[in-house]
Amino acid sequence: MELRTMLKCTLALTSIVTGGLVANATIVKADDNYPDALHANMQSDLTFIKTDTPTPPTPPGPKPDPDKIPNPTPNPKGAELMISYAPNLKFGTQLKSDTSFFAKADIDSKGIEFLPFISVSDNRGSERKGWKLTVKQDAPFQSTRDSKKELAGATLTFSNLFYDAEAGAPKAVSSDITLSTAAADLATADMTTGIGSWSLGLGKLEEGIVDYTADKDGKMTPVKGQVTKGVKLSIPSTSVKESDTYSTTITYELIADPAAA
Repeated sequence: MELRTMLKCTLALTSIVTGGLVANATIVKADDNYPDALHANMQSDLTFIKTDTPTPPTPPGPKPDPDKIPNPTPNPKGAELMISYAPNLKFGTQLKSDTSFFAKADIDSKGIEFLPFISVSDNRGSERKGWKLTVKQDAPFQSTRDSKKELAGATLTFSNLFYDAEAGAPKAVSSDITLSTAAADLATADMTTGIGSWSLGLGKLEEGIVDYTADKDGKMTPVKGQVTKGVKLSIPSTSVKESDTYSTTITYELIADPAAA
């Protein structure tokens, strides 16, 4: 953005007739910028253009070295109010005997791992009335080979949600959220908060088991990696588990006017 101060000058030509003792001078009206010899009224202009491209989304928390800053793929469908990024939650390859699992670190196209997060960008003008971010689980975890087979009693829980502690930050919910088919609030912003780009962190990264591998004899070996305990999948020990991949979809919704919802 460039600020330009315009200085307007007028060149006046004054004619003096010297044919006698009388001199006639042309009177020039003072420029509006200069009402008199002791004042100057100048302008400074700035023009904003509508943009549907958000600030590149980055996770909240301490910023890494410049060469380790993740570059997640943003939402290509831009708007002045938008969810600019949301994660796919991966729980890896696990043992049937285990009953709780934590989501793996998200990863970008260059292999940089980062905390799963949801980013909202709000570049609306004076018509904005805040926003609300909600989440729901669209269906139970189902077998990818047979959708009739489900993980009975499996639940997803979000906890320890946070924004960076900066002025104007939206408000994340403080309680744990167990996902269901009914939308639950994740975060809210009022008329003076949530302006610009804000990322909602899902817990924090720490070391955990991200996968198991089997050798030729069938011996299972845990693989350590980065997980977040802010996203937990719990499955009752009595649930029948096929040797298969189970999946579901999670829908995040951004509501433009929470009071009207």
